[in-house]
Amino acid sequence: FSAIATATTAGPNLTVTFITVGSGVTVGGDTTTVASTTNAIAFGSLNIGSYNAAAHTVRVTTNATAGYTTTIQQDGNLRKGNGDFVAPVSGTNAVPSTWPVGITAGYFGYHTTDSNLCTGTSSRFSTNNTYAQFSSTAYEVACSAVPVTNEDTTVVYKLEVGNLQQSGNYQNIITLITTAQF
Repeated sequence: FSAIATATTAGPNLTVTFITVGSGVTVGGDTTTVASTTNAIAFGSLNIGSYNAAAHTVRVTTNATAGYTTTIQQDGNLRKGNGDFVAPVSGTNAVPSTWPVGITAGYFGYHTTDSNLCTGTSSRFSTNNTYAQFSSTAYEVACSAVPVTNEDTTVVYKLEVGNLQQSGNYQNIITLITTAQF
């Protein structure tokens, strides 16, 4: 005679939710000046010499045994039709840098609140007000090496223009991709 054993299995699960962040919220050492929607940021008219910041929170739930990774990339610089663009900040995902001062043209960059990334120097974004340039190559902005439930990471988008930045309507497409690692 032996006890009856029972077991259940769960299928692979990955849930990703984009959460809007309102204006006036302090995140990553900066205060947002623009509210985001779940799939867009409209910075609107910019004041010379004042930064503008917006953010998205990425919430991940997965039962993947090796966790997940969220990456970010862009389709090209923040630009307008005639070829003018807003320059990226000098910092990179591997080595973020503090936001520049004395901006005469313009700068655009991002910061992640995940202070323990899975590749490279894991704590590279742990200091507030450190920014990386967007790239057409996908770079990690959030991760976990284990299953997670409702793990939130906020990505801050910061933009500032000076008096030498050409006026106009600028745009680009930024893509966030979350991949579970089963």
